[in-house]
Amino acid sequence: MTALTRRRDPDTPQETWLIYYGDVQVGVIAERVGNPTSTARWQWSCGFYPGSHPSEQARGTAGTFDQARGAFELAWRFFRAKHGEADFEEYRRDRAFHAWKQAMSDAGLKLPTQVADGRAVCFCGATIGIDDMTRHVYTAHMEPKPPQ
Repeated sequence: MTALTRRRDPDTPQETWLIYYGDVQVGVIAERVGNPTSTARWQWSCGFYPGSHPSEQARGTAGTFDQARGAFELAWRFFRAKHGEADFEEYRRDRAFHAWKQAMSDAGLKLPTQVADGRAVCFCGATIGIDDMTRHVYTAHMEPKPPQ
């Protein structure tokens, strides 16, 4: 089974750890900022969307990093027990589609849904239409699933 890994978030000034299950970010543990010193110093969240319902995500606060990590790991066991590979695949597909839309925009290209005849040229050079746009994204531009 794939192990959880933590990566420090280089884009935040406070200590923040992004938690991944393979290639899917499934949570975060971070220092809280702007709170009185009498409140919990750390916060955590567990879950991802799409692929799960937002109400299934768990979050909380803790006094120490180790307490936050322990609470996250407990929440992860419950969350993971309810979600299979299809849920992670749904997340990956959504991520690929949004990355593709951004790449099209960055290249100054229109999507098939933005032109009158429903046909457009992808940044990779392929001609695509509304009917085959999603299939094209998943076959030509989706990263391969990481090994288990």
